[in-house]
Amino acid sequence: MYNRRVMGSVIFIASLVFLLIYAWLLFISEYSMLVIKYTVFVLILCVTALFAWLGLSITTTKGKNSDDQ
Repeated sequence: MYNRRVMGSVIFIASLVFLLIYAWLLFISEYSMLVIKYTVFVLILCVTALFAWLGLSITTTKGKNSDDQ
């Protein structure tokens, strides 16, 4: 129980620190345009990887009927 609370607290604090650093990079620093570009790129990369994984699992999963070969 204690380890779960510590791990949860670490994850919570790390996410808040990441949010503060991201907000600073986005709104205050001179690298805001670069941060936006990388953020959009990573978002598109994740969505594309999700669709690629979905397509791969659909093509490699065997169906209930033997006619799906």
